[in-house]
Amino acid sequence: MNTNTVIGYILIAIIIVAAAWYFFFANPNGVSSGPQQGTDQSAAASTAVTQFGDQLQKVSLLAPDATSTMASAYGPYVTPALLAQWEASTSSAPGKTVSSPWPDHIEVAGSTQQSDGSYLITGDIVLMTSTGNAGTIPFSAIVTNANGTWLISDFSMSPIGGVPVSTSTPTTTGS
Repeated sequence: MNTNTVIGYILIAIIIVAAAWYFFFANPNGVSSGPQQGTDQSAAASTAVTQFGDQLQKVSLLAPDATSTMASAYGPYVTPALLAQWEASTSSAPGKTVSSPWPDHIEVAGSTQQSDGSYLITGDIVLMTSTGNAGTIPFSAIVTNANGTWLISDFSMSPIGGVPVSTSTPTTTGS
């Protein structure tokens, strides 16, 4: 065997080892490192809604500073348009309306990808009192990806004994 053939085999072996290392260690899912697809995106959208749900008890809608509290608590989780709508009409926003029961957290029940890439997330807002669970309020949310961040752009809930409250922002198309 001549020297050039040996060097060729060594180079091929190095390329194979490097490719195998990348495939199994640097990229464990064996997919491109571009935007995540499928269940990873669904999980990320659901997580955004769950994290938003952890903020609900921090916003007292009847407090004089409700809009500023809303901005700091909800701002990272909702689109600016939806936040502006809630600030203009706090009665359409989720949050505490009485001292008890209060919204404690959100439990996500389902996630469905929409044709535009957004996700419809459904589940329940869990209500609590000082003595424990006080029931749930069904909700649905549309979560959209804005520059790599999942934000709620539409939120609907059905208050106990009431008519569903929908808080959505109109969608516009550019020309």
